[in-house]
Amino acid sequence: MISHLTDQRVLAGMAVGISISESDQLDALGIDSVTVNHAVRDLVQAILAQGGRVVFGHDWRPGGVMDDIFDFAIRHSGLSISAKVSNPAPVTNYVPWPRQSGLNSIRAKRFANIIRVNVVKPSEAPKATPRSSSSRGVVWNARSLSNMRQVMTQDCHARICLGGKASGYGGAAAGIVEEAYLAMLAGQPLFISAIFGGAAEQFIEQLQGNAPDRPQVFAPDIQKHPSLAGVELQVDPNAIADWGIEKLSQANFLTPDENRQLFAATQISQVIGWVLVGLGRSTREPPDQHAQAAQF
Repeated sequence: MISHLTDQRVLAGMAVGISISESDQLDALGIDSVTVNHAVRDLVQAILAQGGRVVFGHDWRPGGVMDDIFDFAIRHSGLSISAKVSNPAPVTNYVPWPRQSGLNSIRAKRFANIIRVNVVKPSEAPKATPRSSSSRGVVWNARSLSNMRQVMTQDCHARICLGGKASGYGGAAAGIVEEAYLAMLAGQPLFISAIFGGAAEQFIEQLQGNAPDRPQVFAPDIQKHPSLAGVELQVDPNAIADWGIEKLSQANFLTPDENRQLFAATQISQVIGWVLVGLGRSTREPPDQHAQAAQF
């Protein structure tokens, strides 16, 4: 394996969105949730070590992977706890209204220069918060998720997508798919792999024109949430197929063959390698050129 990058802190000033979660296929792939959490941690460490910052829409659960990321950011950010909050924090966590961050409020205030939590509320949201279990609450949850993802995309320069549930999700589309689609529309470098199967794999199949039917992941899961039958669609699968691997390659600075290797990666070190190669090239080259091919 070649070295990922030789330049130090080559990603300075770059915000990378991280969309990684468990899929329905983990058992079949022989992968557990610990492996997925380690993948998130390793990717974040690689990006922060190169001077980038990371952007999440993850729930913050006590003892979960976000605590590991928080601890790493504190140790390696080079910022003191007492530093003034001015530049963007190394870690930004977006939360959709009406949820609240699981990060302790005292801890969040103390480390505000290292991690920033943004609760995003749609401008048209009702004043009274609907019950989450009600039909109205389910619809507003989907709308709020889409709104948060749009705001989050505006804060990012690139996105990484792995795994994701292909059923049972509460949004207007599978979360990984919606976030990948928004990155695509924004012309951002998108790095996506089928390493954990799930929604990311279905996005890749659509991208390559291999999906025989319109997969469920591009629309609400109305079997799980019937009240979402009329919710506004956020993802056009035909646009993904039209975009294809050639335009993906123009956006993420990997060649089509390199992207295929990323799609088929079986080790998180391979994913990290291709992500850092693409991001490294993006800081040095015009969009339609690529550096000499790397190998992992």
